[in-house]
Amino acid sequence: GMSLVLFAFVAEMIAAPNAPFRGFVDFHQIDLLGYVFVGLTIVDFALLRVVGSRILARGVGLSVTPHRDASLAERRLFVKTMVDFAVCTGIGIYGSVLFFLGGSSYDLYVFLVIALAGLAIYFPRYSRWEEWMHGQPSVGPGPHAPSPPGT
Repeated sequence: GMSLVLFAFVAEMIAAPNAPFRGFVDFHQIDLLGYVFVGLTIVDFALLRVVGSRILARGVGLSVTPHRDASLAERRLFVKTMVDFAVCTGIGIYGSVLFFLGGSSYDLYVFLVIALAGLAIYFPRYSRWEEWMHGQPSVGPGPHAPSPPGT
């Protein structure tokens, strides 16, 4: 989230002394590029749903030791979180590219708001992690859990 705020800050620091800022490049197809980025944003959000569920589902029910099974689930959650963060940050980068090419603060902020909304929607909250972990197969006691009586 902070990287998206940093994008806005850097853009404002560049635009203010160069007002009116018209971008660094005389790029005549900026509108077309904007539409391409909108399309990519839609594809990004669709892929987040598909890829995220595949990351979480991969390896469920594998026959491994209890400790390895639990850490595998945690690693899958971590990877999904990093993918969600990277894709949403990439959407913010689309707006930054449009800003630096064409000078439109509007484009920058629209994509930053969409990226922040994506983080709010896809970035997991603790309750979601907990819910997903409880839905995993029972793995028995972990390395720090007390041993069952009689062992």
